[in-house]
Amino acid sequence: MAKPGNTFTTVLCIAMFFTALLMIVREYTRETTGHLTLDITSRLVEVSQRVADEFGQNIDIQLSELQSIANFMAQENCTQPSKCVQYYGALLRAAGLKRFALVALDGTGFCSESGSAFDLARTNKKDLFLRALSGTVGFGAISDGNGGKLAISVPLIRDGKVTAILLGEFEDSIMKKSLVTRAFGDKTCNMVFDERGRLLFWAVAPGYDIEKTFPQLVEKGLPPSLQEHLLAVFADTTNRPNRFIKDEQHAYYLTHISLEKYGLQVVSLLPEAVVSRLVDRQNDITTTLAWRMSVLALLVLIFIITILQRDNRTIRRQQEDYRSIISSISGGVIKFSGLHGDFQFISPNFLKMLGYRPEEFTQRFGKNFAQSIYEADRENALRTMQQQLDSGIPIDVEYRTTAKNGNLVWLYHKGSLVQAGPGQTYIQSIVFDITHNKETIQAKRISDERYQFILEQHDIIIFEQNLISGHFSCSARWIQTFGKVFNILGPETDPGFIPVHEDDRELLKDFQRNVHSNLRKSKVLVELRLRDASGLYHWYRVEASNLISAQGKPIYIIGIITDIDKQKQLELRLRTQATRDSATGMHNKRATEQAISRFLSLHNNLGPDVYAMFMIDFDNFKSINDKFGHAVGDKAIYQMAQIIRRNFRSTDIVGRVGGDEFLVFCTEPMPQNKIRDRAIELVNQLHLQCGNHDDEDIALTASVGIACDPTDGHTFTDLYKHADMATYEAKRRGRNQCVFYAELTASEQQSARESRQAEGKEG
Repeated sequence: MAKPGNTFTTVLCIAMFFTALLMIVREYTRETTGHLTLDITSRLVEVSQRVADEFGQNIDIQLSELQSIANFMAQENCTQPSKCVQYYGALLRAAGLKRFALVALDGTGFCSESGSAFDLARTNKKDLFLRALSGTVGFGAISDGNGGKLAISVPLIRDGKVTAILLGEFEDSIMKKSLVTRAFGDKTCNMVFDERGRLLFWAVAPGYDIEKTFPQLVEKGLPPSLQEHLLAVFADTTNRPNRFIKDEQHAYYLTHISLEKYGLQVVSLLPEAVVSRLVDRQNDITTTLAWRMSVLALLVLIFIITILQRDNRTIRRQQEDYRSIISSISGGVIKFSGLHGDFQFISPNFLKMLGYRPEEFTQRFGKNFAQSIYEADRENALRTMQQQLDSGIPIDVEYRTTAKNGNLVWLYHKGSLVQAGPGQTYIQSIVFDITHNKETIQAKRISDERYQFILEQHDIIIFEQNLISGHFSCSARWIQTFGKVFNILGPETDPGFIPVHEDDRELLKDFQRNVHSNLRKSKVLVELRLRDASGLYHWYRVEASNLISAQGKPIYIIGIITDIDKQKQLELRLRTQATRDSATGMHNKRATEQAISRFLSLHNNLGPDVYAMFMIDFDNFKSINDKFGHAVGDKAIYQMAQIIRRNFRSTDIVGRVGGDEFLVFCTEPMPQNKIRDRAIELVNQLHLQCGNHDDEDIALTASVGIACDPTDGHTFTDLYKHADMATYEAKRRGRNQCVFYAELTASEQQSARESRQAEGKEG
């Protein structure tokens, strides 16, 4: 137990320390109270600046989005105001416009709010309209009778000329989002004014009733005193941005930030009562802190006295626990003065582990620690232990010693250097018998060598991953094939490290996800392309299965990789032969029908443009075969096919559906005039002179029929039938021309239908 004199001195020193601490807290309270108001107003300036920056960024984002939409509308040749307002209305509202109108250059247009004609002369947006006529975006505040609101005019420019003007007003709720701040306990009110002092927007934190703070604030209205102060603040640009304003009914702090880019003022108001409450709360906190510290000092004194009284009992109990732990651990505990010093303590478990009694151990090895190490391991073990001690790290070494029965026992020695006092050091260690572990490791090494030998004798790639440790390993053929090791079962930390083809990355991710979520021993496989060591991509089949623990959790994954590139290449050739026309390389009839039908099922055209199907039938082709033979006819077919291919995009569906019939479906919607221009150009290019240099040449031309989706049908059958009827009409009119199905009269449609039925081309 501690002496009474020492206890009294300690208690007295602590009491003096806490008395001085209480005096410092009291002085700090007075100083904090004097500066807190200034700190709050400075913070109000920071809050106002942040709100102003976010509000300006919000305007910039919305202006950018609206200008992008206007550019898109201009490129789409949006010249019919009513149709364009209805078509793009949802997009413009999503971009933040509340009311908007598309106005022609003469001031007339269509309004989204009324759904009727728009008259510029009756609105207050003439200045914005005139600014947009010059090709620039107009932005500003306009009056609405009770205050003001933000409006915008965006020109629609096509080919460098203004074609129309988009007029609109910003949605209040979107603009208010960037004004909300949770500062000062949600009691801050943020407002936006124009340069003439008109209130445009105001916002407070959710759940805060602004009228409780400013009873005179109504919709689009301000207290007269606040209105006068604001006008004075806006006019005086040299004064500080924060002021204290007080009248008979209100007292509040005001901060304003000018957005000169848009001619706006952001004003933040904080009621004076809020500041007073914060100051009072700070004083309460400081006073409470002083009382709590006094109570804490008393508790600490009581605690210290209790600790001093229990100190000796705790030490004795720890010594008893230490002896109990030493006797209960499976290994032995030893203590010695140095690597070549004498033993100071040897636990009974250590002697029992080797089979010695104390006197037998001393007689066999003496008192020196180094002599207890087997002679063949002694030099290396002592050198390792000395290096660890010199490096300041714990001893961690394995060596052998001789048991009483003469067997060599492997020991795992874990110890550290203990500083008992000035110049007094010793080494204390725990020693375990690891002979069984060593034998197990040796058996595993032999098993691994056998396993590796088997892998090297087979032409397969094997990989495995331990899900507990995360270790990934693979057979030697992996390196020979890919040139590097990569974990095909784990996510990529470095993009591109796994040499999988770009088009197969999603397949690999699905495979990895399926393997790791597989709670059974079922096999998961995927076929994908991997880049080999030569830099070429080959097809491989990757298969993997999980090993499940007794608790039903995956603990190990093992898999194989098989080269299936030749099989895939053969499969690709067979698939190509089944879907391609051998003479032209284009889609055959079946593949063409499937591709067009699939496209039509996935696309619904809701815009003003249409998809076009071209039916191309050569004129006089039978005469060429009859006169010059099929060799000349096949050559002519190939040349005409190349002309057709050059006239369409690579994404369009082009196929040969008969001997001299071709079908083209344009996957890009186009206006009717553009389709007609393309058809006329195609007919002009499809002109070929065929002959064998002995007889007179025969001119090979083409008749083209066009059917459009959705005006002429939305299924392959309807479009094909109508394009075929239009082709027949083109031949009837003299060949070498194009005809739209939509332009056929009822009698022409009936005539074409009857002729095709007679030829057996319709069911």
